[in-house]
Amino acid sequence: MNNTNLKPRMRLLTAAEVAEQLGWSLSTLYRKRSLQEPLPAVTVIGSSLRWTQEAIDDFIAVNTEQVQ
Repeated sequence: MNNTNLKPRMRLLTAAEVAEQLGWSLSTLYRKRSLQEPLPAVTVIGSSLRWTQEAIDDFIAVNTEQVQ
C-alpha cells in the first residue's frame, strides 16, 4: 500500500491552549463563542471543542493589523 496520500496527524488544540495563543482568558474565549463573535474555526467532538493550529494561525492573520 502506498502511504503518500495520507495526511500527517494533526494535533487538535484545547480551549485553554487556544486562549493562551490568542492572549485571552479561557472565560473570554467561551464568552465570545456564546455571543457568536468571530473565532477560529472550531471542531466539535462530542461536547469538546478543539481547534487546529492552522485555524488559529489563519484567524490571527486575518484579525491582526500590520504595523509599519
